[in-house]
Amino acid sequence: MNNELNTTKTTRQTSKNEVLLQVFLPLIITILLFVIIAVFVTLDTSPSSSNIHHWANISVVFLSIPLIICTFLNIAFFGVLIFGLNKAIRGLPFPLQRVHLFLLKISLWLWQISERMTSPVITLRSKAHSFRTVRFFRKNNLLK
Repeated sequence: MNNELNTTKTTRQTSKNEVLLQVFLPLIITILLFVIIAVFVTLDTSPSSSNIHHWANISVVFLSIPLIICTFLNIAFFGVLIFGLNKAIRGLPFPLQRVHLFLLKISLWLWQISERMTSPVITLRSKAHSFRTVRFFRKNNLLK
């Protein structure tokens, strides 16, 4: 009898039921739990209550755990992306490898230009700072 029920359902209906059970039901339950917790926290904490710090710590935990999970997922995603791009670049055909090498040379050339443009400014600022420091120490008789 179970087989008859499964054969009468289309794949679209089966997929719709699976999405409902696997995605929306846990999402709705989680949202309801967070709303219930928020309501209880609001009702339990008043300005004269001593539970404010206790509930503040609990809310920090509720906020930080998803953030930590998302951070680890992002790190894993970018690690896999870097590894995959490294493999993809190694597997490029020869003409595309030449294009990649040309783009790397352009990148190096732009890096060198930016270094040449900023090094005088950095050098000048570091010398000015050291001059001000020496002048400050001489002015306050801290330099021997």
